[in-house]
Amino acid sequence: MDGKPQFDEVKKGAPEPYVASVNVPNYSQYADPQAWGNGLCDCCDHGFLSAMDVFCCAECAISQTYNVAFNPPQPAPEEKTCCDGLHYPLCLGLICCETVGVLVPAYSIVSRTIFSVALYFIRRRLRERYNIHQVHNLQPRLPLEEEDRIMSKEITCCSEEVSDFLLSWCCAACVLCQMQQEVRERGEYMPYVVFPPEESHSNGPVVTNMV
Repeated sequence: MDGKPQFDEVKKGAPEPYVASVNVPNYSQYADPQAWGNGLCDCCDHGFLSAMDVFCCAECAISQTYNVAFNPPQPAPEEKTCCDGLHYPLCLGLICCETVGVLVPAYSIVSRTIFSVALYFIRRRLRERYNIHQVHNLQPRLPLEEEDRIMSKEITCCSEEVSDFLLSWCCAACVLCQMQQEVRERGEYMPYVVFPPEESHSNGPVVTNMV
């Protein structure tokens, strides 16, 4: 132009910009209502040991899922290690609640409620991120015509909230497994506690118009 360097010019010898090693999902593809890509009973779909991570160390797993749900997608680290992505305040808080619940039986119902409420809000957040409006998710991925019937306009936000809370209370480990698998199969990095997940045996979520 007038001899002045332009901002978009790359200086000689300058390092190339860092590019994430994972594909960041395009959330506009979820404009139409979605269904869960995994059923609640598919806990071992990413491997038995991966499910054991959730069952044996739920506090760590839920803190990792919280970090993923409430933060922008992050690239997978070059060296993946156990306990990546822990939200330490949440993890330690849940461990303290569980410990007090075991030592003081009268407090166990409060401890269980705190755990379930934390899980409930994470599940609600993932619903918002992926625009999931399927309430009955006890089965694996259904044929599209069956999903069309389930994803009817009669399903209200209230029924989703009730379903999410009851499932978080009664089937916490299964709900946590389902949410972690959903994140992985939609192309985002989901850390693990001890055992890395295996490749999924399902077809994963299919982005379609469910209305």
